[in-house]
Amino acid sequence: MKEIIKKIKSKKTLDRLDDTFVESFLNIFLKKNSKLNKKYLDGELKKKDIRIIVKSVRNNLNRFYGQFWTSDKLKLESHRSTKERLGIYDKLYSFIFSITCRPKTILDLACGLNPLTYKNIGNDIYFIAVELTEYDCGKIKEYFERENIKGEVIRADLRTYNTFPSADLCFMFKILDSLGGNNNLIAENLIRSVKAKYIVASFSTKNVKGKKMNYPKRGWFEIMLRRIGYRFVKFDTNNEVFYIIKKL
Repeated sequence: MKEIIKKIKSKKTLDRLDDTFVESFLNIFLKKNSKLNKKYLDGELKKKDIRIIVKSVRNNLNRFYGQFWTSDKLKLESHRSTKERLGIYDKLYSFIFSITCRPKTILDLACGLNPLTYKNIGNDIYFIAVELTEYDCGKIKEYFERENIKGEVIRADLRTYNTFPSADLCFMFKILDSLGGNNNLIAENLIRSVKAKYIVASFSTKNVKGKKMNYPKRGWFEIMLRRIGYRFVKFDTNNEVFYIIKKL
């Protein structure tokens, strides 16, 4: 198991992932592939089998995590999502706050490098940053300490962890599409469980290569919000569609 995990993490975009997280994806893949799982349990995996396993698990991890990162430098251009929003953060936050009012506390799930825009938000807001890996959390903590940012950093796998502090506003930027095969159910659980007055969720309208998606609308998401009784306002930017959702 350790050797396979090491091979999977040898890809640069995945080398920051914690071993336990990679192992969870590996176990899911093996359970879905009984022949390879039997070979693994019997110690009979061949080189070609390992190549298949490594490639498949990497693809799944890349959709969940690796595709978003361009480098490990602490700058907005190092994350695809924050890079796309360069130049619009002031307007984005201003519009959001015009509906939600200025929050005292923000919870940012799968925050990426969004905490680097703290100065665009203001220095009087308590910022709770949630990220997946120990490495990324450590980098954000260093940034908070260096810039004297009021806040905290929580390491969490959003597929299973949902015990977050209360907040006035919760960001879920571009995360709900990447939570796994049963992402609609996970998305609903997250939306329901987060203790916040407002949630701002977003979805990409372009693929990783920058091309417009054939079906950028997320009808399932709007249907879900209406079913559970949450009101929302929708607006678009060049690369994203945003939903400002009122919970409380």
